[in-house]
Amino acid sequence: TGLRSDKQQANSSSTEALAVLQAGAKALETQRCAAQPAIDLVAAVAMSEYKNLLEQPKWSQKVAALDAVIDCAGEKPYKLAQPSSFVNYAPLISEMKKILGHTHFAVVSKAMEVLAMLAEGVGEKLYPHLRPLVTPLLQLSKDKKLTKAVAGSLDSMFGNVLGFDSLLDKDDALYAAVDEKIQKNALARSTALEFLERCVKRNASSGPKGELSAQVAAASASLCCAKLNDSDATVRKSAMQVLTALQAAEDRKVVERVEKVIETLKDSNPRAYKILTEGRTQRKKEKS
Repeated sequence: TGLRSDKQQANSSSTEALAVLQAGAKALETQRCAAQPAIDLVAAVAMSEYKNLLEQPKWSQKVAALDAVIDCAGEKPYKLAQPSSFVNYAPLISEMKKILGHTHFAVVSKAMEVLAMLAEGVGEKLYPHLRPLVTPLLQLSKDKKLTKAVAGSLDSMFGNVLGFDSLLDKDDALYAAVDEKIQKNALARSTALEFLERCVKRNASSGPKGELSAQVAAASASLCCAKLNDSDATVRKSAMQVLTALQAAEDRKVVERVEKVIETLKDSNPRAYKILTEGRTQRKKEKS
């Protein structure tokens, strides 16, 4: 018993030390990023080979053009000049939107990388330009060759540019993406829910727009409870995973609101209710 106790204490100390080191490294990275000058991406792109390469017929040349844009942004974490009368990102984003319709997946994927870079480097001031792209990106996720790129682009937008309120607009975004009457492709519906799960798990750590409020959590839970009736098993599984992630939130108010929503499954979907309830009980035991 003594040896076990010593081992547990040693593991706890190691975990705490690692957490302190990671926090310190993150703080240093934040300071380094704050100290470096913001890059005028628009001016840098204008001086690059971007335009010339983009006009070339081969898909590989178009990929090279988009790589040139990313190279102009410098190293991660990106720090780009904020929009102003001298720095206008609208034309570049408009070009990326057009490229999303290209026939070659590599070109489309690279355009998504550019959008992700802009979201990380500029932030919420690009909201009017990037928010309309959420639905088209979610629709593109039905192509297996693009699913990973879509996820990366959306993950960069969430927290930096978009919050839960944008994603849970009932006339657009996630509601449309998971509606079986609108989105016939099961992979696209499942991918949208997987995106929501990542947003829930990352929440505030994803950026200044990523806060998970009790109200938003309840709306997310209601959406997922409705998707437990989807005709596709993969979509139903993804919905359950979002509900599980919501149950595991650290904010007590969030969990309380989510549990109230899950309680409605007791009669409508007793099997799902039992799984979620047992899972919650098991997690409590493991914590204690």
